[in-house]
Amino acid sequence: MNYKPMTDEEIESANLIPEGTKCKAEVREAYDHIGKESGKESIKLVLDVYNGADEIPREVWCFITPNYAKLWKHAIVAMIGQQEYEAGHIGAESFVGKTCSVLVGQDEYQGKRKNIILDFIRGTDAAEVLPF
Repeated sequence: MNYKPMTDEEIESANLIPEGTKCKAEVREAYDHIGKESGKESIKLVLDVYNGADEIPREVWCFITPNYAKLWKHAIVAMIGQQEYEAGHIGAESFVGKTCSVLVGQDEYQGKRKNIILDFIRGTDAAEVLPF
């Protein structure tokens, strides 16, 4: 069998979605979360992120909190709605099974590259994507 030898860095990069890619995402799991050090409330979203024609989802975790107002608002409005955002209260369970588009980035965590969510976008395909 022939194959292309790859370094650990090449293997790691091959499994990442490129920086700045807009993808469809679905929330598989969501949990209320309290920061260990800060003690502040947040919601942990576990997303299945689909990169275009590649229908194999990448798992990406994202913590959303009112302390990061833009990401917080965009997550709620994109997946649940403006009225629910304006109500001033939301629970983690409200996100489970919801879909939207996301802007994907990359960051380093514990010495390894990983995908992160830079923003949430209303709609799940190019024709549906709406500005906030």
